Amino acid sequence: MVADRLEREEDVATAAADPGPQGPPNRAQERAANKGRTESRSGPLTGAEPGTGAGRLQAPNRAQERAANKPHMLRFDAEQPIDLEASLLGGQAHRWQREYGWYSGVLWGNLVVTRQHGLTLEFASAPASPESLLPRFREYLRLDDDLPAIYAAITEDENVSAQVERYPGLRVLRQEPWECLVAYICSANSNIETIHLNMERLSNEFGSPLKLANPDAAASGPSTFMRHSFPTPADLAEAGEGELRRLKLGFRAPYVHEAAVAVLEGRLDLQHLIRAPYAETKAELMALRGIGDKIADCIALMSLEKLEAFPIDVWVRRALADWYFPGQKTPTNRTLLPWAQNYFGRYAGYANQYLFHGRRLRDRKPAVHPHPDPHPEGDGK
Repeated sequence: MVADRLEREEDVATAAADPGPQGPPNRAQERAANKGRTESRSGPLTGAEPGTGAGRLQAPNRAQERAANKPHMLRFDAEQPIDLEASLLGGQAHRWQREYGWYSGVLWGNLVVTRQHGLTLEFASAPASPESLLPRFREYLRLDDDLPAIYAAITEDENVSAQVERYPGLRVLRQEPWECLVAYICSANSNIETIHLNMERLSNEFGSPLKLANPDAAASGPSTFMRHSFPTPADLAEAGEGELRRLKLGFRAPYVHEAAVAVLEGRLDLQHLIRAPYAETKAELMALRGIGDKIADCIALMSLEKLEAFPIDVWVRRALADWYFPGQKTPTNRTLLPWAQNYFGRYAGYANQYLFHGRRLRDRKPAVHPHPDPHPEGDGK
């Protein structure tokens, strides 16, 4: 599957375009003015209106125009448990939005909309056709994972089992490594909403515009979804730290810029890290400024095929403290990490995602049963 994924990186056409050299200082205002422009809704004139004699022409109404421009939409069976809401909007990825009954996002330079009816998913995309993008979209959702087998492994723990029961179908996403790298550098001392804003500002400023006609010809909402692709390493390397600070990245701006330069120059080879062992992957990531244990584990788990990674953020630490170490001093993260990876095993990353999701959404929810012997080796100091 890793080899298939790498091969498809070059197979799917994307809409990303080189924005060229930096423009004059008012570039942001110019882009903001252009952003609001939409395709003309006047449309071609129709035939003669009955009974007019003179053959008066009229523009099609909104429903007719939508029907004419309606993009091809695929329906496919996920064949396994899937919860798009929890998976796309739960804090793993940072460019998904809920719009008029769809989840809209940008994947590999394509604007994508999707929605769910049971195990049936609907999916449209542009500029790449949904047929060409579908194999990668399935990979993005990790529909190649055997989720029932993963559940069988991680639900041996009763606390994780309780979260799986509450949130069946929550999946770890397989994100694009470069975008995931930037997102989690931006996550330092931040929150989900602010990370979303950071990623949209970068895309709106440096990405290429994308359009997708609303697949629902007669539905309410916009006739066209509009977003921007995520900028390339070259885009952000050229932008420089000052521009990134202007976009409100704050102290993270030099870290994002340095990461872009490292990827552009080949000093950080993200495609190689997909194949590399976990320890090597984490060491390579942590060689960059702004990336510590937690951020490295987030990137490794969510984009580099390291399902054994176990990011410990504030919510996971609270879950471990409340449900595995109640009434005692919680060990340090340095002690918790190897304990958790040993305890949860090869799918520690999936267990982590359920603990994160459950603890974040159910603050102070009592545990089912603390593990009878939760103590990692050492005193945790």
